[in-house]
Amino acid sequence: MKFIVYLLSIWVLMLNTQCTSQKQSQNPKEQFRYLALGDSYTVGEGIPEKHSFPNQIKQIISEKLNAEVNLQIIAQTGWTSDELQAKLIATDISTLPTFDLVSMLIGVNNQYRGYDIDQFEFEYEALLDQAIRLAGSNPKHVFALSIPDYGVTPFALENDKDPEEVAQEIDAYNQIIKNIAEAKGVAFYDITEISREAATKSDWLAKDKLHPSQKMYGAWVAHIQEKVIAQILYKESYMNYEKYFTQFLSDVPEEDKVDFESNRSGSRILCRVTQEGTTMQPQNFIRYAVYDKAKSEIIYQSELSNGEVKWRDDKHLEYYSMPGMPRLGETIEDRTFLINLDTKKVSPLKEKNIKIDKP
Repeated sequence: MKFIVYLLSIWVLMLNTQCTSQKQSQNPKEQFRYLALGDSYTVGEGIPEKHSFPNQIKQIISEKLNAEVNLQIIAQTGWTSDELQAKLIATDISTLPTFDLVSMLIGVNNQYRGYDIDQFEFEYEALLDQAIRLAGSNPKHVFALSIPDYGVTPFALENDKDPEEVAQEIDAYNQIIKNIAEAKGVAFYDITEISREAATKSDWLAKDKLHPSQKMYGAWVAHIQEKVIAQILYKESYMNYEKYFTQFLSDVPEEDKVDFESNRSGSRILCRVTQEGTTMQPQNFIRYAVYDKAKSEIIYQSELSNGEVKWRDDKHLEYYSMPGMPRLGETIEDRTFLINLDTKKVSPLKEKNIKIDKP
């Protein structure tokens, strides 16, 4: 009799284990990809990597959503905006997967080195466009962080930095970041005021008396975590945009890349068909078209080689094209143009009388 009871116990245990296993397989954890772009503030200089703000965000998402988060960081201490841009170019972002969340925090080293703030504006906009592309051309899955104010730290005082001057310059950089982010429909999170509390909270700094400690990063994350979770859960089916471009996409080769980008108001959709360059022909080739939802038709289409096209604002496209060798002293900015989709007028970006919509 005892033997029979023992066998029944084993059978019940095996049955429970099987049911639990089936339940777990039927309810697998949701998986998210998160990419953090930046400099030492993203790396978490001076503290264990697990305490950096990207890793704290990863932990919060994992706990709140019972999900697995694959975090990738492209950042390095000392990087300026052009150095981050160079790394992304060298990485070839077309080979990277689509991310559910992308963050960017860059610019403090531009300010620290006294670089031209106008050049930073140009580079930051290009970087944010790349971040949006990496988020599947969905700006709702990207957020930009303001630059912390290191002027309140002992490091700044020991290196003869004027706190007021640093604060003013950091604020000027952050205004540029905010303007560009809002114009592109990207969330902007201001953590600068939080960083200034380090003036009276010594445990908010790492041992180098410059970079944030786990506690300061924790304050940043507490400030933005609910908004970030809402971002990663935001769903918008960009695949539905294909229906607007049925004829335009009818003869696209399988190897060409097709992607879509909505303008800020969502009233118009840009469709890009990119034929990547090869070893024999390194220049890319892009066909593109714009669909107007109100008019229910494609209102503009064109093509370009060795360049890029993107939204500038609700009614302007911005593109550059550099076919062949550039002329002596010629830059990408010299070959950048704006297309007014209402008038179909094409104008050089450097033309000073062009009116751009403000957010």
